Amino acid sequence: MEAILYLVRGGIAWRQLSVEFPSVGTVYAIFVRWIRGGVWQRILDTLRDRLRVRAGKDRCPTSAIIDSQTVPVADTGPDPAGVG
Repeated sequence: MEAILYLVRGGIAWRQLSVEFPSVGTVYAIFVRWIRGGVWQRILDTLRDRLRVRAGKDRCPTSAIIDSQTVPVADTGPDPAGVG
């Protein structure tokens, strides 16, 4: 865990992992296993829930916001650039 956080905090490439940690191959293998096993998602969910409760909010959000600017345009009409 410490090696992975070291990489994230430093914004560095895997090959730049400090020699004080296990080999890059070992750390990467554990990282991939945790991703596939859903460990990172559970950690993020738990941290989010704790932060919400600490802020006096309900553990689960009750609303959402959708930004219409990010919704892609349907590809059903003529090409607006006049190419197609």
